[in-house]
Amino acid sequence: MMLAPSDFVANSDDMIMALVLGGIVLMTPVIAIVTYHQRKMAEIVHKAKSGDGLQTVIAELVKLRQEVKSLREQTNANTIALDDVRSRAGLESKEQPPSIEERMMQ
Repeated sequence: MMLAPSDFVANSDDMIMALVLGGIVLMTPVIAIVTYHQRKMAEIVHKAKSGDGLQTVIAELVKLRQEVKSLREQTNANTIALDDVRSRAGLESKEQPPSIEERMMQ
């Protein structure tokens, strides 16, 4: 069975069509991912320009600074209270508590 030159043309057209359709199928998710990314980036830029995003960050920073200040005050108060208890109990000596290694050996 011999193939005529017209058979090759028909087959090459089919192959080109198959490649084009395959390319479309494979590119569709890539295009969807890229457009999603562009939309998200546009939202971020829009928020930054409008000032809402900046105001939110500043508010969160102020809140975190207040929390750190509160924790410092609480730590200082606990340290003073602990020193007070030690001085009342006469435990204010130069003797250090046993190290972790010493406690593990007991």
